[in-house]
Amino acid sequence: MPVTAELFIIGAGPAGISAAIEAARLGISTAVIEKNRVGGTVWCARRIDNFPPLSSISGKALGTMFQKRFDRAGIEPIPGEVKEIAAGIECGFDLMTGAGQKLEARAVLLAIGQVNRLPEELVPFGGHIGSPGGMYPSGGNEVVVYGGGDAAFDQALLFSDKKCGVRIFCRSVPKAKAALLREARLRGIPVNEGFVLESAAKSGAATEASFRGPDGNRTVVSCSCLLAALGKTAPDLKICGRFLPDLLKEGVRESGELAVRGVFAAGDVRRGRARNVAAAVSDGIMSANGALAYLKGVRNGFMGDR
Repeated sequence: MPVTAELFIIGAGPAGISAAIEAARLGISTAVIEKNRVGGTVWCARRIDNFPPLSSISGKALGTMFQKRFDRAGIEPIPGEVKEIAAGIECGFDLMTGAGQKLEARAVLLAIGQVNRLPEELVPFGGHIGSPGGMYPSGGNEVVVYGGGDAAFDQALLFSDKKCGVRIFCRSVPKAKAALLREARLRGIPVNEGFVLESAAKSGAATEASFRGPDGNRTVVSCSCLLAALGKTAPDLKICGRFLPDLLKEGVRESGELAVRGVFAAGDVRRGRARNVAAAVSDGIMSANGALAYLKGVRNGFMGDR
């Protein structure tokens, strides 16, 4: 039998957790599905300085706080990953998971975050490149981080905390926040500007990476881990025959609702580059209230357009 709920929340990061707790408070029958760990990508962050209730906190500590709050709410997430959302009967939705499980909901709230983007030119040797949060080398190893944004510098500092040797290669100039740039400079982490990764391959236990510099010369480096932090994008989730990135381009209503009636977005997947924990928490609460208004309309016989 399929799992049914008035509201299905996909993702249990800060946005999904906040939405689930608010939905329960509003009296909405709610279920949550999460493919990884409750708390989401918060766990991957070295330090979070822009969550107003706290002056500064590690990603691990904040992830633990979110997980405990979720547990206290008595919500048991369903493990799995939604692969497609289709229109169901009576103004509902059918959610299909990768394991072939069917979930049914009146409304859906997407709190699925974003996925790491690997440029097309790097795909042929992507098997040798890690992504933020997926690599945890021990002290003494050499790490190369490719990217110049917040995630790149946050991860570089995380590896530096672990006593790894760290080098950063940026495609242009660093674009990370001033505090991150300042800390990297104080740590003495080398930052190479205007470098393009041309190849990456295994050489014994190490990864050998070749970069082309702004002067056209090649620089070859050997490292234990090569990490690419080159931005994120919304996943290509299919919703009622349309892909999520296209729906997001059409805009998101103040309630969090997308162009497909009854589908809401909250947190990183909605915010793009402006993503942060505080916005995710706010989005989750607002979208839960938006879902309540939609569900009241459904209960009263108003179905709206898909």
